[in-house]
Amino acid sequence: MKLSPRLQAIFDELTPGVPVVDVCCDHGYLGAQAYLSEQFPEVIFIDQVKETMLQLEAKFHQHVKNDEIQTRVSFITADARKVKTPLSGNIVIAGVGGKNMMEMLGGLFHSPDFKPTRLILSPHRNPELYETPELFGLKQLRSTSITEGSVTSPIFVFSV
Repeated sequence: MKLSPRLQAIFDELTPGVPVVDVCCDHGYLGAQAYLSEQFPEVIFIDQVKETMLQLEAKFHQHVKNDEIQTRVSFITADARKVKTPLSGNIVIAGVGGKNMMEMLGGLFHSPDFKPTRLILSPHRNPELYETPELFGLKQLRSTSITEGSVTSPIFVFSV
């Protein structure tokens, strides 16, 4: 599977050996690549749009799922701020406006079951909200930008 340059840059920031949580996963390309790489024990896809999740799960089982791969996969249809499932490891939120992303993060960090070791963010708008050395107690490791055509997307990486 070939990822776009932005998704590849995000994938390259994932820490192997811990789960990948793809919040607002849309088409699920990043999570599918994480699954196929067999570098992560679990991949969790989260999106609040029911139809998106139904289509994603069907396509995943039809085109990606491999019974020989041991990685666990979960599909959660919910507003990220209200997810009740414990979430840890690599948390990725990409392709969402910066203010909306900050609201999601506020809800997620409010849960005692939210324990990211790495937080990778790529907001469509308001990147200045993430140009900070620390976010919710996580330290910024680096930031970069990826240009695809006429669109430049920032990527911010935070870690414990």
